[in-house]
Amino acid sequence: MPSGPHALRQLLESYTRPRGMQLKMVAEVDSVQTVLSLVARGVADTVLPLSATRAWIYPQTLHMAVMVAPAIRNRLVLAVPKARPGTLLSRYASQLLRTLVQQHFDDAAPPVGG
Repeated sequence: MPSGPHALRQLLESYTRPRGMQLKMVAEVDSVQTVLSLVARGVADTVLPLSATRAWIYPQTLHMAVMVAPAIRNRLVLAVPKARPGTLLSRYASQLLRTLVQQHFDDAAPPVGG
């Protein structure tokens, strides 16, 4: 588990704490490769985004299971500085994200600035 404060750890704790559960920490490790190495050797289990496991290129097999209940969701944001005008890239990224959200989530998207 990553050391605190860390976005993933805070997300998991936001789901476990209200249910009266505590995360069992074997070690606080901030490197995804190190965590996956420990898992592959059977030292401990971990919770990671699926995308983090794609970086595992070693011969040891990782056994994975998708968590389905409760479904854990993370909110992503595009952070841009308020103090200066947006760059062409940030404006394009913002428009692209809006389009993708509309295509994939319909009315689930929060209002802009919300």
